[in-house]
Amino acid sequence: MTPLPAYIDPEAWSDYEAMRRRIKKPMTQRIVKQKLALLQKVKDAGHDPNAWIDAATNGHWLDFYEPKAQEISHKASSAAEKTQAYLASQTPEESTPERRAEVAAMLSRAKSAIRRVA
Repeated sequence: MTPLPAYIDPEAWSDYEAMRRRIKKPMTQRIVKQKLALLQKVKDAGHDPNAWIDAATNGHWLDFYEPKAQEISHKASSAAEKTQAYLASQTPEESTPERRAEVAAMLSRAKSAIRRVA
């Protein structure tokens, strides 16, 4: 077994190996050495090798790729903003009293049709 460098999280590496076994692509000692050499290059380039390992594990990837930067946003407020923008974009004539009366009449006809079928 090849010893892990100090900069690699043993738990992250163990999860990566377990994922490889689950997808029926276990690593040989030669592949382990190649992966560790790649992660050394990643570290030398100023990146976090553990982030690369985690990305590969989560994505069920055989190889390591630079993780995409994920911006954490307030999705709830973003969705609320989108809803408000959509409602503001609706034309005023769609919410006129005549249109509301027309929709109410259609709804009433639909309900009575449903009652007749049931």
